[in-house]
Amino acid sequence: MKGYGLALCLVWLYAPGVFSGYDELEVMVENLSFAQPLSPMALCTHDGSYRFFEFGEPASSQLVQLAEFGNAAPLAGQMGSSNGVEYVTTLPAVGPMETKTATIRMYDDSGYISVAAMATNTNDCFVALNAEK
Repeated sequence: MKGYGLALCLVWLYAPGVFSGYDELEVMVENLSFAQPLSPMALCTHDGSYRFFEFGEPASSQLVQLAEFGNAAPLAGQMGSSNGVEYVTTLPAVGPMETKTATIRMYDDSGYISVAAMATNTNDCFVALNAEK
């Protein structure tokens, strides 16, 4: 079990897959902030070669849409068209001290997860895990 603070707590719960080639995992996102809602999120599993941002580099237009407007769809679309990405989904917004769960697929070739959301009380801030194993 892994958890991350700073308004985002991601917990993996392992569930062996019934189907060949991937496992289904339940992902729980818990907003640990006192008064900072999180926008809908873009989430993907991948082989570790995908990064949706690099420190010190300009943000993509898709990440700008998320960070400034809380729109996860463009980033989810970018994830889905990127090499190494095997599963993409969006999760609903998570209010302060709320938890949302989703079932995702982790394929045999993937062992990494990336997730991003906007801190909605801001106009240009996002919280993220970028290629976490």
